[in-house]
Amino acid sequence: VGWLCFGLSLLYLPFVLLKARKYVLLFSLGSVFTLGSFSMLWGPWNHLQHLTKRARLPFTISYFSTLFLTIYTAMVMKSTILTVFCALAQFVALLWYVF
Repeated sequence: VGWLCFGLSLLYLPFVLLKARKYVLLFSLGSVFTLGSFSMLWGPWNHLQHLTKRARLPFTISYFSTLFLTIYTAMVMKSTILTVFCALAQFVALLWYVF
């Protein structure tokens, strides 16, 4: 389901200036579903322990907070500007994790 949301968000990529909230919401939901998939594969307790290790804790806090703020600004506040700002912060946190 996570990859489906990522794929659908890529369909909105050419229209990101017009439909930024839809793109960002699909991308964020894809992230949530992918994290949930990892929890099911590794086991929820093992995944939680992995995310809260001392070396990963700064990433976990930054990524989950930007993920929550992105979804909140897209769905509740419906502010395109704040949604884009939070999505950029979420993307930076994701790049921090990968590299």
